[in-house]
Amino acid sequence: MATRYQAAGRVIDSRQIRSTRRWRSLARQVCTPGSLCAKCYEPIVFGLRPSHPLGPSVDHVIPLERGGDPFDLANLVPMHFGCNSSKGAKISRQSASW
Repeated sequence: MATRYQAAGRVIDSRQIRSTRRWRSLARQVCTPGSLCAKCYEPIVFGLRPSHPLGPSVDHVIPLERGGDPFDLANLVPMHFGCNSSKGAKISRQSASW
């Protein structure tokens, strides 16, 4: 089950956030070809299946579970899918200093 968040006065879940045009537009701005992962600093590989560990994803520096804004460009960094999955809802030094 997806985690639920308060946004714009209504409760939404993380799947709803990621399915919005706004999110997809921000994700394209943040995670572009040539991006380095904010956790391991290795290149992100594009063209892989969506859940491939080296494939692209976007991380919230301040996790949504801790009150991070899901649509704040300053709260988003490029990250490998695998690195993002292992990070979970933690605030890492690497992401926080990005």
